[in-house]
Amino acid sequence: MPSMRIFGMDTPATDCLNCDTALTPGQAYCSVCGQKADTHRLSLHDIGHALLHVFTHADHSVVTLVRDLATQPGRVARAYVEGKRRKYFNPFTFALVIIGVASLVLAASGFVNFNRGIPTNPVGTFLQKHINLVILAQLPLLSLFGMLLFRRDRLHFAEHLVLASYASGFRSIFFTTVVASIWMLTQWSQPITAAVYLLLWVGYYGVASAQFYTGNRWWLWFKGVLVAVLAQAMITAIIWGAFFVWFKFFYHG
Repeated sequence: MPSMRIFGMDTPATDCLNCDTALTPGQAYCSVCGQKADTHRLSLHDIGHALLHVFTHADHSVVTLVRDLATQPGRVARAYVEGKRRKYFNPFTFALVIIGVASLVLAASGFVNFNRGIPTNPVGTFLQKHINLVILAQLPLLSLFGMLLFRRDRLHFAEHLVLASYASGFRSIFFTTVVASIWMLTQWSQPITAAVYLLLWVGYYGVASAQFYTGNRWWLWFKGVLVAVLAQAMITAIIWGAFFVWFKFFYHG
């Protein structure tokens, strides 16, 4: 039986408090799950230290990951696919969290408004409330087109998805910290801002692809750009198709 933790006291643990594996005297970490053996009651200091660790720890931090994704997204994804998975955050968790935050910024900024210029309708309202689904839907599309255009690498769908997740996560960070901020401060033309943003995105995905896949770098860059363009075009066609169906068959205004 694991040792009991009494409220207000720290009692020595003879078993791991995470997985109940027996611990030997002086053992610092559990040999099964890796948790520290000297786990004690949580304090605000522990929480603050954990948060600081997440953002600054050299081998496993948000800052390190974002910095590396800014310059070598394809190499980060390739390293993860090849088994170096302790250094960086899980790409799928990273994408889900970052895209969720970015969706809130998108909705709050007004940069994306699916009902702009058309009568308010359920399709636009749904998309406005769930912008994260629009962004997340591009991940499997990027992976699918990656599989088609980079068949020679013989990668699985999930491995292409690693690149798509890391790149899309950084795309969302770039939007929330740079694009949305500049647009809200300057109120530049929304279509022009969106066009520049998309050009930067497809170019970035081209760079990521050139680093991730094998072959001639310029040819890989071109195919990576094509993957991003196809995914963006597909999601745009799906959205406009949904609008068409609503206004064609259900709208009576």
